[in-house]
Amino acid sequence: MDACASSSFVQSVCFKMPEITNLESTGHTVPRPVSRIDTISTTSTLEHSLPPDLCFVAEGSRRRLPGWARFYATLGSFLSFETDERSRLVIGLALPVRTFAAVFCTLGLVRSLALRKHHHVEQADAHFEYLLSLPVGTPVSYRKGQVQYRGILKPRPRKREIGIQIENERGGNTTKIITSPKVALRISPLEVDKIRLPRSQQGRQIRGDTSFIEAFIPGADAAEYLSRSFLDGVIVGRVNRLEEEICETRFVVGMAKGYLQDVLRVRRFLRPGEAYRTEIYPSTGNKIPAFPGEKAPHLVIFDGARGFLKWHAEMQGFHRVVMLERFDPEFDDALILLKQQSMSRIGEVDLSALPEPPAGVELIAYRIRSS
Repeated sequence: MDACASSSFVQSVCFKMPEITNLESTGHTVPRPVSRIDTISTTSTLEHSLPPDLCFVAEGSRRRLPGWARFYATLGSFLSFETDERSRLVIGLALPVRTFAAVFCTLGLVRSLALRKHHHVEQADAHFEYLLSLPVGTPVSYRKGQVQYRGILKPRPRKREIGIQIENERGGNTTKIITSPKVALRISPLEVDKIRLPRSQQGRQIRGDTSFIEAFIPGADAAEYLSRSFLDGVIVGRVNRLEEEICETRFVVGMAKGYLQDVLRVRRFLRPGEAYRTEIYPSTGNKIPAFPGEKAPHLVIFDGARGFLKWHAEMQGFHRVVMLERFDPEFDDALILLKQQSMSRIGEVDLSALPEPPAGVELIAYRIRSS
């Protein structure tokens, strides 16, 4: 184990998953009936989860990802296909060790959504209509190439045009006119009530590792990825250990090196105003989690029993994954709560698109009514 002590990820790779008591003994089984999820093949779920050549770096050399990491990423990808607005999907897992489980689940979710959004032509039209619906004066950002500008929406010159003022009266009220839905994808509302426009605006160079993003998400527009915010997923857990997993372990795809933060874009680890894809809320916090800009996450992942016990009621309206480490002192209390919630299930979930769980990992999946 000494050779495995360079990082928490290496330690978890070298850790042999022990067998644990079967969940059937507590009434938890792995149901397999038909669900409301769109038809998904195992192949498509695996393709969307992680790049096949993704490796992590330890002691200066590349190491292949273990099977358990790909399982969690595939679970996240699987959940990204969920489209039923009338109900919410809940998946509970009993784990011998939680290290990197929530992170890879979120990674599979984000990558899958990014791949499908990139190829989904209707997104541009929907975003264009959304921008047309915003009130005059709404602060926005506008990207041109690798440079990002701040501005405010102006009265529309024509019915199907978007005007963005980027300089003040002394600068001539310089205004950009957008008529194409595809170009409108470069515009994002800012999460502030008001901004002051400068006389002359040079814009801000977009920061971020584009090579790792482009290798991780084939075909992605890295500049767009780094300039538009989505709240794909939320993790509720211990911030310090999640930060170590996301920001301190090096990964490689092809010739591109980077950190999982380059793809996950966790909001609390970014500078104010930078585009994000995910967020982390502390499981021990005293404030009710409030999502930025009134955005709703596609998925909430409870990384541990504490966050689930504390914030489960506030997250009832979202698809949820509950990851419970077997040796967590609050494991039994969280398991009882998970069982109680399963009593109100309205349907089961077909998990046949997933590979077999790693040794020692057991799960339950069910569907509840959307609150």
